Amino acid sequence: MSRRFARTLLATAICSSCIPVISLAADQLPTVVVTPTRSAQSLITVPSSIRIISAEDIRRANASSVSELLRGLGGMHVTDLYGDGTNASVSMRGFGATAGSNVLVIIDGRRLNNVDLSDPDLNSVSVNNIERIEIVQGSAGALYGDQAVGGVINIVTRDAQADSKSVEVATGSYSRRQLTANINTSISDATRLQIAAKMLRNDNYRDNNELKSNDLLARINHSASDGSVFLEMQQIDTRQELPGSLLEAEVQQDRRQSYVDFIDDYSDAMIQVVRGGFDLALSDRVSLEMEVSSRDEDRLIQNSFRGFQITTPSSIDNNQLQMTPRLVGSMPSPFGDVLMTMGVDRIRTNYNSQITFIDDEQSIDARYLQLVVPIYHQLTLTAGARKSQVTNDVQSTYLTGEVRDSARAQEVGLAWRPQQNLRLFMRVDENFRFAKVDEFTFTSPGDQLDNQKGRSKEVGVEWNASSFTFNVVAYQLKLRDEIAFDDSATPPVGSFFPGANVNFDPTTHEGLIFDGSYDVSDRLSLFASFSYVDARFDAGVLQDKHISGVPQRVASLAISHQLNDALQTYLEWNYTGDRYQSGDNQNALPKQPSHSVINANVQYQNQRWTYALKVNNLLDKKYIESQNSFGSFYPAPELNVWLSAKYSFE
Repeated sequence: MSRRFARTLLATAICSSCIPVISLAADQLPTVVVTPTRSAQSLITVPSSIRIISAEDIRRANASSVSELLRGLGGMHVTDLYGDGTNASVSMRGFGATAGSNVLVIIDGRRLNNVDLSDPDLNSVSVNNIERIEIVQGSAGALYGDQAVGGVINIVTRDAQADSKSVEVATGSYSRRQLTANINTSISDATRLQIAAKMLRNDNYRDNNELKSNDLLARINHSASDGSVFLEMQQIDTRQELPGSLLEAEVQQDRRQSYVDFIDDYSDAMIQVVRGGFDLALSDRVSLEMEVSSRDEDRLIQNSFRGFQITTPSSIDNNQLQMTPRLVGSMPSPFGDVLMTMGVDRIRTNYNSQITFIDDEQSIDARYLQLVVPIYHQLTLTAGARKSQVTNDVQSTYLTGEVRDSARAQEVGLAWRPQQNLRLFMRVDENFRFAKVDEFTFTSPGDQLDNQKGRSKEVGVEWNASSFTFNVVAYQLKLRDEIAFDDSATPPVGSFFPGANVNFDPTTHEGLIFDGSYDVSDRLSLFASFSYVDARFDAGVLQDKHISGVPQRVASLAISHQLNDALQTYLEWNYTGDRYQSGDNQNALPKQPSHSVINANVQYQNQRWTYALKVNNLLDKKYIESQNSFGSFYPAPELNVWLSAKYSFE
């Protein structure tokens, strides 16, 4: 155990020793979550840190995108290249350029992570349709498998139980306009229909970054005495101009400009999702749950390079089918019910890219088992295991043939609740990541990528009282064969730019996360979070060097004040520490500077009307959102406003 990890463990122990003895309010019920066990269970038995962004949190923040909701949370670093959530990635546990491949993002259990290196599309769900977001801080390889390395973000959409209708109009800086409508209605006593629509138009902060997006979703649910069934369809039509990056001198000249070679670049996508599923009670203690989803994405992209302007668009076709059946059962024991989850994950992907000249058929098959066993009074053991294998039948410029790989992962953890308010936990979880299709087809001559393997250890303390909550987590994540791009590696024969994808020497990611809230009164609440991460190479020529693109410190403070029954204010401060420029694993270049941003929101409710004014970057800070070792800069938006009015018919 390293000295750095020992210090974080000591900090956690000190926090736990300082906890006062307070009882939960009589009406405070245990929180129910889905993500840690893949079925609805009480949070108190889970041996990991689960951060929940509730419907009230979403309303209070008045965020316009999922990336905006996640920014500032303890243990998370969000990078949003354009400032509108369309090109955003989320890092957990200290990942830089590969963050989007090491955090699993799911919507109601459906994976958003892609077969290629593109980040999960956080904008594929409208904030208005989100009931809550469950965030597993840390590895979840045994339960979720591929890419669940740094954590899991599960976006849970609304499943309205009451009839409601609403329409909302909004406008803001950069000619942003948005219209949303939601209808929840009963077809019969057992059948419900939900329709949600959103139309967005936005010129955005940068030149040549206009966005047009239409999103339509329909869902029908039917409930019976022994279970329920649902069918959901969604279509997203998006066209966005791509401004590209700027050089430092160009940022100084005009930070909103787009370089001349990029002025005709764009991305035009049509996404269709069909999802269905059911849960069926086979007995009083055993149920069968299953979801099947199909996601078809057709995208046209015109994306140029400096000095090499592209004038003809290329296409990417990405068709994915997912099937996730599982049995969930319980059995009595002396100290409570034993929960068993046993399931299969099957993913089939057909991928064709004219940009990278890759044609791939990928199959991922996995089996997993998890047991949650009460072993003593208020003491619960969780154990699980997974076996996964992947097969790629690929044709590309540098590699053609069948590529196979497999991986195993196990987990074991303890959760102890010595008193109602207090939960202590510890966990060890193995994780893995299969190489993406545009990684294993672009390697140095003669090299073949191994899958990435890791082991995560964490301990935590969670205190939950009626007016004061906090949790502290210390973790250590050790990785072997971490997959990333190395610009100093020998490129494939015939490549016109340097570098290749490689397996890094072993790395260690260690850190400490704090989240807390305090209700000063019925109308005034305070929120705080802080995370520290130390991510370094353990061996090789980069030994003791920091992994690039990872800020060591991220923090936030917020205050919510309900001035009266109708008026509420919310003020937040988000801080992101300095970090080595993305790609600078030699730590030889100047660091990307730290920055702080203050956002404010005011909401006023008058009967069926709700008005909101959101001001982002209140102090008009001029900072860089992303910077890499090639000299590319992505400037962040300056002060901008967002004004909305919502009318609820019922």
